Amino acid sequence: MALRDAESGGAAGRFDAARVSLRASAPFALPASLARQWK
Repeated sequence: MALRDAESGGAAGRFDAARVSLRASAPFALPASLARQWK
């Protein structure tokens, strides 16, 4: 379902799919990426 929406949505759909996968790993990925950006 999510993949089908991403394909039909073009760039915006791909961004949404990436955002969903990012949200799934956010508890681990976001603190590390934010720490790298702010240092």
